[in-house]
Amino acid sequence: MTRPTNPIEYRTGLGIRPFSEAWTVSLKGAYGVPLSPSERELFLQLTDGVSDRPGEGWQEFVANVGRGGGKDDAIKTVVNYECKYGGHEVAAAPGQRLPAYVLCPLRSQAGGMVRMIQGEAQLPAERRHVANVTRDAIEFKNGTVAQVQTCDDVAVVGDTVIVAVRNEWALFGDNDRLIESNLRPALRQIAGTPPHRLIGITSSYTKEGEAWETFNANYGRKDADVLVVQGSTLTFNPNVDLAYLARERRRLTALEYAMHFGCVWQDSVQDGYFAAVLDHSIDRGRPSSVQRQVGVAYAVSMDPAWIRDGWGLAVAHAEQADGQPISVIVDYVDAVTPAEVGSLGTTGVLEHRVRLVARGFGTTVVLTDQAQAQSLGDIARTLGMHLEYRPWTAANKAATYQTVFAAMRDGRVRLPDDPALIREFSSIGTRLLRSGHEQIEARHGHDDRVSAVVMAVAELLERPQWSRAEYLEAMEANRRIAAGGGGRFGSGYSPELLIGGFGDFAPSPFPDWRTRIPPSPAALPPMAPPVRREPSPPAPPPPHQDPAVVAARGSGPYRVLSPLMISERLDDRRRSPVVHQIGEIVVLTAADARSAGDAVEPMSN
Repeated sequence: MTRPTNPIEYRTGLGIRPFSEAWTVSLKGAYGVPLSPSERELFLQLTDGVSDRPGEGWQEFVANVGRGGGKDDAIKTVVNYECKYGGHEVAAAPGQRLPAYVLCPLRSQAGGMVRMIQGEAQLPAERRHVANVTRDAIEFKNGTVAQVQTCDDVAVVGDTVIVAVRNEWALFGDNDRLIESNLRPALRQIAGTPPHRLIGITSSYTKEGEAWETFNANYGRKDADVLVVQGSTLTFNPNVDLAYLARERRRLTALEYAMHFGCVWQDSVQDGYFAAVLDHSIDRGRPSSVQRQVGVAYAVSMDPAWIRDGWGLAVAHAEQADGQPISVIVDYVDAVTPAEVGSLGTTGVLEHRVRLVARGFGTTVVLTDQAQAQSLGDIARTLGMHLEYRPWTAANKAATYQTVFAAMRDGRVRLPDDPALIREFSSIGTRLLRSGHEQIEARHGHDDRVSAVVMAVAELLERPQWSRAEYLEAMEANRRIAAGGGGRFGSGYSPELLIGGFGDFAPSPFPDWRTRIPPSPAALPPMAPPVRREPSPPAPPPPHQDPAVVAARGSGPYRVLSPLMISERLDDRRRSPVVHQIGEIVVLTAADARSAGDAVEPMSN
């Protein structure tokens, strides 16, 4: 085989899969290889009108290519060609090491990249050039070294570098300018030697940093010193599965799909995260409700308030038709204002708002994030509640929001027609971080209600009901608590409250729950022997049947229509407004009966 003069000739001689037409034309143009008329037409499309330079090419080259477009494959071929056939050894002093750097944002990317370079370098036709292989490099007999590393601004200082490739350049960190300033002197050109090329191969990301500024300053510029080509995933890799792209188009937002697969650079801050799915997720005319349905298990979640935030609350339940995916209905949403939080304090909010909402829906279990988990959990235990913690870091918060967004897009989330909730959903935006993570935040106002709703919805999409094993574990915990032994949920719980805290285990709307047979009592831990007690005296008559109670202490009886509404309207720290209560029947004072309004209805004795 004759000595190749460019990466395309080199790859052809390897006998492996050829480059796509877009990669072939781009690399030919960068290296100054003459193009055919059809190739020149494609080159003009990829460069936005920049003509090729036969015999000259460019020393600086940037390829902006969609995800899955074959970027790593192009990098390994370019680096292997430059090390083995670039002719750089002519300028080396005896024993001098001439590195070709591939800089990657993450160590995992660097590890995958070095394996690809090593694999191609050691193909049967080319392994004679290899002198040594190390964990992060491959050394060639002519003194060149293909070195893969993370984007360290110090490591590039000192060497004479023959080629530098910035892999996924748009994702470099805040030190990208320092890397650039240290790397350019290392690529110093020696007269009469082959060019030392500076290459960037990256997908699009946010409009900030060296990658974006280089692209923006040179793409489509006929007199630019940097050749920039741009093309979608499908343009550079026509073998990509079209069904896969169609699924990703449905799964992602339009902006996300355009950025990842269409090579469209994005503003780092985007408004309207839920804009495309919010309107058709709202049940117009259905307000937040405090009515509990019999036989339904509810998820209650809260977004605690810190400093100037409100304290969000949400309640939701799951429904599932035969053979259909789970849908989540958000029943109730509210937020305690920052002023109320400051007035009541943490304990007051947990006692007078969170606990009342949870009990109104038949549970003492509340979902919350991990912030101040220990202190909140201690307070909640004294109030007969159990907090279930969910991680809420930048990474998993973004993943949770994406899960809920996808369910809303598919019509599987139903929101009440609550103006405050709709306003908060409309204010949610994203900030794309240079680390590659997505930060979800309210672009204006608060997002307390949204955070609570997203947490409850995500929980129900993943786990619409407590499992039978979790139910038995809760029952075992109750037995240990009743015997004074603590348990999974710690001390301080009333067994009656804890059992009620698991949705009272009324009949589930899911058929498989109704048909399961619970394990025999022998499968549970043995209980302490019963304590003998004297027979209890006969129970007094219910208060609504006791004329003395009604005459002396209140006006009644009344049937409770909404326990939560009664508590919100009447309860305070000084007294309980309910004189007597049995089941759904209460005896109230005459004044409190008037205050309760439509939360109760009178009934005859």
